[in-house]
Amino acid sequence: MFVRVLDAPPCVRMFSPVLEDVEADDRLLGRLNEPNAEIRFARFFVVEGRVIVAAEMFVAPFVAEHVTRACLEVGSLADEIGGTLQKEFGGEGRSRKRRKSRRCSSDVAHHDTRLSFRRPEPEFHGS
Repeated sequence: MFVRVLDAPPCVRMFSPVLEDVEADDRLLGRLNEPNAEIRFARFFVVEGRVIVAAEMFVAPFVAEHVTRACLEVGSLADEIGGTLQKEFGGEGRSRKRRKSRRCSSDVAHHDTRLSFRRPEPEFHGS
């Protein structure tokens, strides 16, 4: 799980790797559309062979309990849907990705224009 603090407007972005080493074919993208159509405030997408789950929320006014809850939800989504996706599409699951997480964080920030930053933001790690 990664958390980034953004400004203008003040937001927090939470994202977690779900699977690595998967092919972004029509079947996988169609499968990711299923949870995207049903869940609120989060989305699944593929970046360079990695399935990522991400959510953003406004933090003005800042309510620590809301941010904590959102982080827990993103982590739960990664665990719950990740296991199912791994059975269907293969790839490496979340537990093995933790060793590669810093690289994944950088790739997500720089390859998906929806997740690009104007300036480097502090990064907080949690489980």
